[in-house]
Amino acid sequence: MKRTSLRRSQAQEKKSALAHGGKRQPGSGSGWARKGDVRTKSTLIENKRTDARQITLKADHLEKIWFEAWSEGRRPLLEFELGGRCWVAQPRDDYLEDHGDGALADQTTMDGEGEVSGD
Repeated sequence: MKRTSLRRSQAQEKKSALAHGGKRQPGSGSGWARKGDVRTKSTLIENKRTDARQITLKADHLEKIWFEAWSEGRRPLLEFELGGRCWVAQPRDDYLEDHGDGALADQTTMDGEGEVSGD
C-alpha cells in the first residue's frame, strides 16, 4: 500500500472510531489475531476506502466480516469511503433490529428492479 493511501486509510479508521465511539485496532490489516479495524462494545467495523468512483463488494468478503464479528459476539459493520462520502453497510436483520423498522419491513418487498411495493 502506498504511503499516502495508508495515511488516508488510517485517518478513515480514526474518524470511524470517533464516530462510533469505538477504538481503532492497532496494526489492523497486518495481523491475524484480532480482525477488523474498529471495535465498539457490540460492533466489529471493517473500513474500506477508495479515491475511485466505484467499489466492488464481494459476497466472500462480506461473509468474512460477518463471521469474524459473530465469532467475537459482535455485529458486523462495513464502513466505506467512496467519492468523498462515508457509507455504512450491515446485514438487514441487524439494521432492522437496531432501528425498530421491522413492522415496515414486514409490509414491503423489493421487486426485481429494486422498487419497494406493499403486500
